[in-house]
Amino acid sequence: MDWKAFGLNTIQSFAINLVAGGLGSYIRTMPIERLNGFLVRFGRAFGPPGLKHFSELSTNEQQALLNRVPVLRGAHTDWLKPFQWVTRTLTVWVGPAPEMSQVIAGNVTLPLKPIPQPGEWYVLRGYMASTTAEGIHDRLGWRWDDVDLYWSLSASVKLR
Repeated sequence: MDWKAFGLNTIQSFAINLVAGGLGSYIRTMPIERLNGFLVRFGRAFGPPGLKHFSELSTNEQQALLNRVPVLRGAHTDWLKPFQWVTRTLTVWVGPAPEMSQVIAGNVTLPLKPIPQPGEWYVLRGYMASTTAEGIHDRLGWRWDDVDLYWSLSASVKLR
């Protein structure tokens, strides 16, 4: 990854990739049951209310979701190289859609969308998102997919 876009020099970039690589290697060696258990607890502790991790779904529920959203069968090839082995199902939860009454703070209009309109922002339990007037969008936390109707753990900064 070219970290210069974030104002980091070559030595800082090397250090970040080294740490990310080490962390990615460590997580990759964890048994999937332990990793799923951690993600279940993490979602309950910090995520929006009523979430259920993919690993908690019945086999039929898992298959129905995978049939409805085939991209979840793959890995996160859009992530940093040391984490591209992570399957999308590891970062998926199901639960009720967020409602305007759950907005803790913000300046947002209906309908509540994962990517706010330019100049808008909002905070939910477990998620924050904003879009500048110039169209730069950032988000962190559990993002509701309003097309495929599931939650995913997300961290992103994008030009709109």
